[in-house]
Amino acid sequence: MKSHNAMKTECPHGHPYSVENTYRTKLGKRMCRACARHRQRRRTAARRLSEAEDRRIRQEMRRKKVRHRLNHSRRAGEGRARA
Repeated sequence: MKSHNAMKTECPHGHPYSVENTYRTKLGKRMCRACARHRQRRRTAARRLSEAEDRRIRQEMRRKKVRHRLNHSRRAGEGRARA
């Protein structure tokens, strides 16, 4: 008698377990190539979004540092002018 999973003809998302659309993992599990492509695209998009957000945060931090330095130098200059 075949295993219950061996009798399945399509992945949980409805893609066929055909020779062209299926690969085996190192552990021998069947995996759907279409689902793997979809997962990889989602991962890549999430990584790119995360990298873009990181760049935006770093740029904002640099701007704040510049503003802080400008404000600090103005205050220091005002103190010297009064003395």
